[in-house]
Amino acid sequence: MGVRLFRWSLVAVILGFWITMFHSGDRTIGVSSELSNGNYRLVAGTRPQYLTLALLVVIAYVALMKVTIPPSTRPVQGVVRRLLAFLLDFMLALMPMGSVLGLIPVLVEWKRTGRFAWVFERNMPTPSDDLIANIGVSMCFILLFLYFLVPLIRRRPSPGTCILGYQIIVDPGQSFTLGKAAARIFLGCIAVGFWPVTPFIGRERQVGKIWIDRVCSTRAVEL
Repeated sequence: MGVRLFRWSLVAVILGFWITMFHSGDRTIGVSSELSNGNYRLVAGTRPQYLTLALLVVIAYVALMKVTIPPSTRPVQGVVRRLLAFLLDFMLALMPMGSVLGLIPVLVEWKRTGRFAWVFERNMPTPSDDLIANIGVSMCFILLFLYFLVPLIRRRPSPGTCILGYQIIVDPGQSFTLGKAAARIFLGCIAVGFWPVTPFIGRERQVGKIWIDRVCSTRAVEL
């Protein structure tokens, strides 16, 4: 499957996820807890259909890392597409993570109470709540980092950039070391955080660069 056709399978997964979520009426994925005015509330869980869609996202991601990418030097001159790609990637990363991480408290609660439920809610804290929350947050950061890191190292588009028809490549004569890729991810987060000014700093439309590309010797090219 060519990369231009491959993007439609990613779009289908996204649509399938949202259609499933809104059709089921139950949008609880992952873990949510709050303490307000002395009242504790924890809601956690997942659904088999969400786990299925999470598996499809993982399969699509792995396949994308192996698909043939035709060489291209046509620069991406626009910047809005790059912001939208980041938002798509963020959503595609959180979809499987939330679905799978929501299974952890479900299994812990099943062991604790002897009753299984895909989604549960309770108003009393347990000693395992903090541990589950810490594990979940740590895993989210690690998996998000890997989600963006692997395409750079593999010289492939991320799912979000694939859907929007471009990818990030290194400049001729340069290579993506682990440190450079990690630095680009970190700077990319800063660029998104300051997006109203990002397009106006060090932008080179003719070669598909914004300021983080100048720092990391990268550019955005059309697929």
